[in-house]
Amino acid sequence: MIGVFRYLLLVFALAGVLFTSPAAAMPTGSNKLTLSFDDLVADDAGVLTAEFKEEMQERLAQLQERAGVAVVLVTSPGLQGADSGKLSSSVGEKLEKLGKIGKHWVVFVLVPADRVFSASFAIKDKDTADAFQSMEDEEKLVVGRIFATLFEEAVVPHFKADQWQAGLRAGVNALESHLDEANQPGAPPTDDGDGAPAT
Repeated sequence: MIGVFRYLLLVFALAGVLFTSPAAAMPTGSNKLTLSFDDLVADDAGVLTAEFKEEMQERLAQLQERAGVAVVLVTSPGLQGADSGKLSSSVGEKLEKLGKIGKHWVVFVLVPADRVFSASFAIKDKDTADAFQSMEDEEKLVVGRIFATLFEEAVVPHFKADQWQAGLRAGVNALESHLDEANQPGAPPTDDGDGAPAT
């Protein structure tokens, strides 16, 4: 593995869902994924307003500074034969070139035309990745379920109604709340007494 992934031992889907709604006219955007970033926001599907992108950029920059996590919003006009993992890899490589990547990053990928949303989490720090890799399989599943539930409950209802900006904002809100809570001094332990993370 090279480039931004030289220390990346793990990339996994925290939440990946297909959502359906009544047929609607879909914006065509640029018709191809160009990764034309406005810093931490890329809207190649053409579904985000300038005001929303400005709002999100400011919030995500503050979150990255506060929590050490680079959160990226990507909309694509289509998967173009790629899966969300490959798309996330492209985003990571782009972020490295921009000098935006930190030790950890979360990428939200929204493909309105294909009715797909995915949130992927990458670990660039080797020690942290090793620690996660050493977890029991059940512990890894618990972590995955926590984040899957987090995003499905906050995000998917908006996307089913074709409310793309509201869905992305809800996802950022949920993730920001989770990270802020985890970073609180004296935060409660993340297990339920039997060694496994609390559900």
